[in-house]
Amino acid sequence: MKIQISEIHLKDPKAKEYAAKKVERLTKYHPKIERINVRLFGEKAHRNQKHNFTCEIDVAIRGHVLEVIDGEKSIDKAIDMATDRM
Repeated sequence: MKIQISEIHLKDPKAKEYAAKKVERLTKYHPKIERINVRLFGEKAHRNQKHNFTCEIDVAIRGHVLEVIDGEKSIDKAIDMATDRM
């Protein structure tokens, strides 16, 4: 199984490590996972200074690709919500 994590408009090594640790747990639910792609986005909100974070997870299982997108006010919460939904 191959795990690839990429960050867009976000430079936080702790978030990358946290995402890797969380998505590794998905293998216990389905043993035939071929690859997992995680994309972490950080964006400024339009009307205020707070940031919005998005986590996209693509899981490839033989013949299928499952995708989950979730956004939150914190990157850790976005990763948690996306992995829970997956």
